[in-house]
Amino acid sequence: MRKIFIIGLISIALMLGGCSNQNTVAVKNTPHQVGQKGEMSASVNAYDLEKVYKKADLVAEIKITEWLEEMDEPAEKTLFKAKLEKVYKNNQIDNPEEIYLLQDGNSKYTIKDYPLFKNDDKLILFMKKAEEAVNTFWILGVNTCVIRVVDVAKESYAVKQVGQFREFLNIRAENADSNLREALLKDYKVEFPNSATILPEAYGLKALESELEKMKSEVEKD
Repeated sequence: MRKIFIIGLISIALMLGGCSNQNTVAVKNTPHQVGQKGEMSASVNAYDLEKVYKKADLVAEIKITEWLEEMDEPAEKTLFKAKLEKVYKNNQIDNPEEIYLLQDGNSKYTIKDYPLFKNDDKLILFMKKAEEAVNTFWILGVNTCVIRVVDVAKESYAVKQVGQFREFLNIRAENADSNLREALLKDYKVEFPNSATILPEAYGLKALESELEKMKSEVEKD
């Protein structure tokens, strides 16, 4: 079944590549962020930062640039095109600029507390390469390892979507700009329906990047 799924991904990637030289078409955005038929529960491995970093093939800040396709079988998935903004670990691709990104869920069914991404979302993700698929990655830990990057005025924050990485507690932005809450409620109201959970999970982006660089150095020594 997994092999069928990968073959489908390859077909989609080839189709998209074949269209790249044709006339420019309008960029598609996510039609529905939350499943129109319901939400699914998911059993997810709990990762600490060190474990998920070591397991990942690619750790990067990305920007969603286009909704491409969704699938129903063998599981609900959505395929996006994404631009790599900053790379913190790369075991898979040379001179990375753009990737295909798989997210669990589609417009019919999404995972609870895990709406679909939309264009211009900026995220820090820990990813594994999809076997045999062209430049395509899936997200480790589903929603538990998704970090959103939010710019407010002259500050940039990293907001953990679900739960916390205990390694980041020392850089928690407890006194984050109050405008951060307003920005999240305005731009990410679907993803963060409960505003009380936002700020305790917000970190300074520069501090978080510093932690990732330290981890990179430690992993390279091993």
